Amino acid sequence: MDVWCAIRTYPKHATELGNPIPTEPVFFLKPSSSVVDFGTIDSCGGDVHHEIELVLKLGDNMEPTHMALGLDLTKRSIQDHLKEKSLP
Repeated sequence: MDVWCAIRTYPKHATELGNPIPTEPVFFLKPSSSVVDFGTIDSCGGDVHHEIELVLKLGDNMEPTHMALGLDLTKRSIQDHLKEKSLP
C-alpha cells in the first residue's frame, strides 16, 4: 500500500510552523508501516503533536473508493531535525 501525503495544504498551520506556503501541491510518501490500528501506538513521550487528516483510498481509475479520518502524530523534535536537512 502506498501512502501519499500532501504537505502544507492548510496555510494557517504552515504559517504557524514558519513554513512557506507552496504555490503547487507538494507530495511525499510514507511507508505502509506508518499506518497502524487503533491502540497500537507506543508512547514515545516528548513533544508529540496531533493533526486530523482526510484519508482517501483510490481505486484503479484513481477515483476515491473509501474515505476516513486519520490521526497524524508527529514528534516535533524529530521533524525539526529533518527540516534542518531540507527533508519533509
